Amino acid sequence: MQSIVETRGKAGATGNGAQSIRDEVRHLWGRLQLQLPQFGNDRLRIAFCSTHPGEGATSVATNFAIFLGDQGRRTVLIECNLRHPTLADHFGLPRSPGISEYLDGSARIDQALRREVTPGLDIVPAGSPPSDVYAALGNEGGITRLLEDLGEEHEFMILDVPPLSVAPEAAPIVRATDATLLVVQAHRTRKKSVEKSIQTFDDLGVPCCGVVLNRVHYDVPPFIDQIF
Repeated sequence: MQSIVETRGKAGATGNGAQSIRDEVRHLWGRLQLQLPQFGNDRLRIAFCSTHPGEGATSVATNFAIFLGDQGRRTVLIECNLRHPTLADHFGLPRSPGISEYLDGSARIDQALRREVTPGLDIVPAGSPPSDVYAALGNEGGITRLLEDLGEEHEFMILDVPPLSVAPEAAPIVRATDATLLVVQAHRTRKKSVEKSIQTFDDLGVPCCGVVLNRVHYDVPPFIDQIF
């Protein structure tokens, strides 16, 4: 994962790379404001997920959350991918307590929350891997309760959701949100897979605000690259 800030775990993007990420996220933010008229008027729960593992949903969700916090919007990033958690290690945070401990009642929300990881951004990591991930997150009531607790002090709740193709718990998670964005890796994900995922959102009654095409590479001649 590459972020637009330096973290304790890894160095963030710098120079033109960081500016490029910021510009892309700013463009995404602008498009979302057009898609959702209620933006800025209420607390919103936005899910980022993919069809298959490794398409970059976590990276996109993280950078979007960092951007919102940097804009003065009180934001929390929620790691719902209990199967392959990465956020705690990336940001150099304690892995637990997190969502797992909150859901099983062994930790309060204030114990699971990591405050001001970057300006304006709090994070709730996945926590210790449960023996049954679906049992932990498959109950929509649990994730709804979590979002209600976090909504008391956060304007935006950004959810990093596990891939639809491998995680049945993704369905109840996205059902508890206001909007979903599908992250698709360029030159990898097939069109039929994207269409199937969008149909899944429609069946669940969850608005799909759009598709984020991730990891697009442009062929730039060396002499042009040197200009920048």
